[in-house]
Amino acid sequence: MAHGLPADTPAIAVVCATRPEQQVVCATIADIAARLACVAPAGPVLIMIGQALAQCAERGAQQVGENPAVTQRQVS
Repeated sequence: MAHGLPADTPAIAVVCATRPEQQVVCATIADIAARLACVAPAGPVLIMIGQALAQCAERGAQQVGENPAVTQRQVS
């Protein structure tokens, strides 16, 4: 944000990618850190930032229900 990205730029964090305990956290760059802190990741985290993620973040938020910032997906 200090170098020009708007605070509402979409961001997605994938915790423990490709593992059964994978979690996807959808947020903006302004609040991704706080949302990740709520999840307290116990494994590696991949963070992606950019407008191309906007639809994915919206779709992920619709799938979750109670906590629109976090999804858990089964990986086969």
